[in-house]
Amino acid sequence: MFSDSLGGLVGHEVIVVAGGISYRGKLIEVTETEIFLQGELGWMQIEVEYVTELKPANPGE
Repeated sequence: MFSDSLGGLVGHEVIVVAGGISYRGKLIEVTETEIFLQGELGWMQIEVEYVTELKPANPGE
C-alpha cells in the first residue's frame, strides 16, 4: 500500500485521513497494519486498512 517515499515522511508532521476523520501529528512509524502518530494530546495508533489519505502537513494548515 505504501511506497518507499513514505519513509521520507517519518519524523515530519503529516495529516492522515481514516474513516472520514483527519488526524494530524508527527509520523513516528508505519507498519503493515498500523500508523503511529505523536500529536499534541498524545499518541495515535491508526489501522492502515481505514486510511484513505496520508500527506505532509502544510505549515499553518
